[in-house]
Amino acid sequence: MGGGSAVERPTKRRYEEEEGGKVVERVRVPGDMSCLFYSAGYLVENAEANVATQKRLRQIVYEQAEADPERAMRELYLERSIDEYREYILNELHEGGEQEIIALAQYYHVRFAIVST
Repeated sequence: MGGGSAVERPTKRRYEEEEGGKVVERVRVPGDMSCLFYSAGYLVENAEANVATQKRLRQIVYEQAEADPERAMRELYLERSIDEYREYILNELHEGGEQEIIALAQYYHVRFAIVST
């Protein structure tokens, strides 16, 4: 769960809307506690779904929190101190959520749209 060194290439299904040229692509990634990080890595870097990807993106998320000039406000959103958050988010047995999506979007200067199916 959440680890292993095997590389799992995301599988894709592509849906195209005839009018408007919109494309929606459904991509499956491993369903462990790092799926948010695999998905973000795939979207912004076309990265493999592997341990290196999730560890690197978890580190980016932590560094974003650590560098926040409004530390007290960030800790309020995280519901823990930055030091506790470091231990939490770098542990691959903990999943990401809204705060991690926000941090990655800010880091990569993109917007993520989350779709639940």
